[in-house]
Amino acid sequence: YHYYATTYYNNHHNHYDINPNPNYYFICASSTSIASGSPTTLSWNVANANPNGCTLYAGSTALTPNYDPVGSRTVSPTSNTSYKITCTGFGVSSVTSSDVNITVNQLPTLDFKVNAGTSVNTSAGDSASVSYNGSATLSWNATNATSCTPTNFTLPSNYLTTNKSLTLNNLTTSQTTYSLKCDGAGGSITKSVTVNVANPTSPNVTLTASSTSVYNGTGVTLSWSVSNATSCAASNGWTGDKSTNGGAEPVTP
Repeated sequence: YHYYATTYYNNHHNHYDINPNPNYYFICASSTSIASGSPTTLSWNVANANPNGCTLYAGSTALTPNYDPVGSRTVSPTSNTSYKITCTGFGVSSVTSSDVNITVNQLPTLDFKVNAGTSVNTSAGDSASVSYNGSATLSWNATNATSCTPTNFTLPSNYLTTNKSLTLNNLTTSQTTYSLKCDGAGGSITKSVTVNVANPTSPNVTLTASSTSVYNGTGVTLSWSVSNATSCAASNGWTGDKSTNGGAEPVTP
């Protein structure tokens, strides 16, 4: 239907259209930058539109027709998406709002591994074993991240996100879990690896003399070999700290 109002003035016949077209409209979002899959609420207000005469679009896809001219809908896009609303009025034309663009920030990804002893590139959640006082290399690659925070190890300032590795030496703690948390606009992710360190092995030392029977004042050479020791010290007929790598030294009894 189309309706007109008619008035008379000074013998003139005047017609006025009382079916105005939609002319006041907007659409907005509670947040235009969200994490992937997080909700944002779209709201709109269109004047002079038919009840149930509005259609909401995500890109070129109509989501649900027959919205009222004043309304809202919560959406949770997983990629960048533009939304708009088109409404018909009591008049003959329709209006379409400008786009409201939702930027979707993707969740960070993190590949976190440890290379230790015979365990090569053990993935996050697994464990690796090393000998006492051994070493382990942590490596990681993160995407969609702006910063990473370690637990139980220290990162140099430039070791933040992609394609990094760090070697940990002289490990003595029986078991340590190393974690890395990476944060980005789309959220955060944490992964961990565990390194088991074997119990220390008892030191072993072998000491020999070039001769065990000599004349008084005649020199001999003492030789030693050592394993699993952190320090060595001589006593009795000779003194001083000795190399843990073994060695030889002349003495005169």
